[in-house]
Amino acid sequence: MAAMVRRQLEERFGPEYQVLLELVSMVREQVLQGESSCSARKILFQNMLQDDIVTWIRRGDWELLQEHLLNVLGPDISIDLHRLKQLSAPDS
Repeated sequence: MAAMVRRQLEERFGPEYQVLLELVSMVREQVLQGESSCSARKILFQNMLQDDIVTWIRRGDWELLQEHLLNVLGPDISIDLHRLKQLSAPDS
C-alpha cells in the first residue's frame, strides 16, 4: 500500500516540489526566528508561494526566483540557491 501511494505521489508531483519544500523550509526557519506575527507570516508565505514559483523552479529560472524572493522576503532572509539548484539537478 505504501509503495503504491509513493508511486502515485511521484507521478503527480515532479522533482520541483522537492526543491519547493526545501525552499519553504529555509524560509520558515528564518521567519520563525523573527518577531513577526502569525498573520504576518501567513501573508508572507502566501506572497512567496504564488502559482509561478513551481514553473520557475521547473524551468531553472533561478534569477527570476531570486528576484521574486528578494521582493517578497526582503534582504534579511537568505536563500541558498546553490543548494536548491543541486536538488533540481537530474542526478540528485
